[in-house]
Amino acid sequence: MKRNYSIFIILLLQILPGCISKNEQLKTGWWKQGDDGFHLDGDVLVLNDSNMRNDTIFIDNKPIAIILTVNSHEMKIASIASGETGIYIHK
Repeated sequence: MKRNYSIFIILLLQILPGCISKNEQLKTGWWKQGDDGFHLDGDVLVLNDSNMRNDTIFIDNKPIAIILTVNSHEMKIASIASGETGIYIHK
């Protein structure tokens, strides 16, 4: 039992820093709409603690979109209401 617990802790410690750094990466700079798909109000998105929690983007405290994928230059989001997807480019 202790061995399973130890393995779980080791895996958690390896995964957690990646999640934290990815979250901070999203909040640096700004994001510009990159395609004709789903987009939020306006062409530019600035993420911060007040409009992003975990993988969800909020507008006026209402969950609007979920972040599907993100890398150093591109973020793919999906509308919670319709499932439509859109791309934002990191600037």
